[in-house]
Amino acid sequence: MFKKDRIEKRLTKSFVLIAAITAFSAVVGIIAIFVLSSKYSYALINFGFAQGDIGKAMFEFADVRSSLRAAIGYDNEEAIVTVVAQHNENKARFLEYFAAVEKTIVSEDGRKTYDEIEAELETYWKLDTEIVNLGATTDPERSRQAQEMALNQLGGVYNSIYAKLQGLLDVKVDEGNELSTSLKILSLVLIAVIFIVIVVSMVAATRIGKGIARGIALQGELLLR
Repeated sequence: MFKKDRIEKRLTKSFVLIAAITAFSAVVGIIAIFVLSSKYSYALINFGFAQGDIGKAMFEFADVRSSLRAAIGYDNEEAIVTVVAQHNENKARFLEYFAAVEKTIVSEDGRKTYDEIEAELETYWKLDTEIVNLGATTDPERSRQAQEMALNQLGGVYNSIYAKLQGLLDVKVDEGNELSTSLKILSLVLIAVIFIVIVVSMVAATRIGKGIARGIALQGELLLR
């Protein structure tokens, strides 16, 4: 490759080439690490954390219904005030978690399910407010009316929303599993690429070293002659 050059120049060029190959290997490794890190971060935020937020939203939504039932079932004023406050806290936390879930929606199916839940929630909160205002009292008749509304009108909406939340969770689990499989394949591909680059670098360095050694030996023989 560098037969016409002096030994010093040939050594310099060879070392530069070896350094370039080594640097290229390092760059490939850095890129691989960056790609995997970005993908895993994406997976964690949009699927790992999202599943947690959906689970917490479902938990709070169930507590909203439980505290509503307590509010319209108790006949003690102090207890009613306490559970109504708890009901409002549960609702606020649910809305917080549900809003967080929206930021992680990345598929058409997920978006469709989320929008359906959001639309049904408008009906749910309207009925929920009416029932609390009617039945959070020590008046037995108003409490009875509120309980009938909760059973006959609110119950079906609650079940529909909860089922869709479960469906959204299932979508996230499926998407997360698919991405996990893709990441495993990507990891293997990147490992293979890095391994190939390392092998090529070693082969190239060995050949260059042998070429330099032969050149030095040949020039030594010529000098001896």
